[in-house]
Amino acid sequence: FCPFKYTGYKYNQDKICLRYEESLRTYQEAVDICQREGGDLIRVDSLTKHNILKDFVEKKRSLSEVEVWVQGIRDGNFIWRYHDSTELNYTCLTRISANTESNYMRAVSNDNYNCNDHTHLYSTFFLCEIYIRDIWF
Repeated sequence: FCPFKYTGYKYNQDKICLRYEESLRTYQEAVDICQREGGDLIRVDSLTKHNILKDFVEKKRSLSEVEVWVQGIRDGNFIWRYHDSTELNYTCLTRISANTESNYMRAVSNDNYNCNDHTHLYSTFFLCEIYIRDIWF
């Protein structure tokens, strides 16, 4: 079962619990909040997960256009990685700026929730995910 304020989704054979937050936070602040709750920023690692993100935020958002932090950090070698250091195997990333300080990934609603980068100082909304493996429901 999902914690309070979280909504469950079936994802392959597992379950994910999601919470969308419309409060402005930097990437690291958003990560800290999600991890404190037992999860992390959503890991958009498949087209299925990308579609879940779109569906979930569309139902929850109160503004006409939103941006949300998702897992993705560009390392010193300019390789995009998830928080567990694995390289992105699927990405919603469609535009990368020339700014070498823009090392954090966000999904943008007015671009069909495709992603682009921004700096560590930028504040936007975020989507937390708790991944629950091998749950029958």
